[in-house]
Amino acid sequence: ACAAPGGAVERVIGAGFPGGLDEAPSLVLAGVERLDPAAHRYLEDHRLAGQPVLPVAMQIESAAAAVLRAHPGAAIAAIEGYRLLQGVKVEGPTPLAIFVDPHAGGRIDVELRGPGGRPHARCTVVVGAPAPLRPLVDCGDLAPRREDGAAIYANRRLFHGPRFHALEALEAIGPAGVAAILRTDPRDFFAAERALHTAPLALDGAFQAAVLWCRDALGAPSLPSRLGAWRFAAPLPARVRAVGAVRAVEGLTATLDFDLLDEGGVVVAQVEGYVCTASPGLEAAYGAAGSEAA
Repeated sequence: ACAAPGGAVERVIGAGFPGGLDEAPSLVLAGVERLDPAAHRYLEDHRLAGQPVLPVAMQIESAAAAVLRAHPGAAIAAIEGYRLLQGVKVEGPTPLAIFVDPHAGGRIDVELRGPGGRPHARCTVVVGAPAPLRPLVDCGDLAPRREDGAAIYANRRLFHGPRFHALEALEAIGPAGVAAILRTDPRDFFAAERALHTAPLALDGAFQAAVLWCRDALGAPSLPSRLGAWRFAAPLPARVRAVGAVRAVEGLTATLDFDLLDEGGVVVAQVEGYVCTASPGLEAAYGAAGSEAA
């Protein structure tokens, strides 16, 4: 069997939690990212209900980039404990302040804040040399279902525009999990050339595969709320096979793990504890996104 050891809609598009946020540790400002669709071109291809929304994968990238600016020459081994607090809607140029723990060693807490100091997301950036990864999932018995990625996007089963067309093909899907071929090399994400440190297109591609699983198993598309870990063993090749296992389902909320494999079957990255929530109400937002971003 495919197995893994051991209100998201509103949060992504901006409503946030109704209350009860825990206090962040003592953090200092590390920098401010100016989110501008003219410069951050990927925003045009990540719209919900016609509104550009900062992808979770790019929130994680911004957190890692801020840590690397503070620690030149360091390497990112993982991002852990990501929690979405409130979605980042981009209505014209939007400042995103990045706060970090100045006293941390190899595990650096990061918080992203919008105008007025409102927290949007928190995570921990793990600095250090990447290490080999043991397989996290086993989905050898998934029923094959080959579908071309271009057709999936054209049919608006995913809302993503061309820059986020990570899914080259769906290979298999069933109650226990999903497998897909992903493209990992971002194209034209920024107006000016910029290095990326956390393979955001591959991470978003795993999230997209989870959307397809939610459609198939839960009857509705999904959006993210939490991520246990995004780990790297090596630089990712241009294409990977993502194999996802469903760890738990509670109502319309699912938790999945993913191994990302190179052509030799070696695990080069892992998604652990990805939590997403499906909602039939997302169909309208997906449709509006597709009509503008396609």
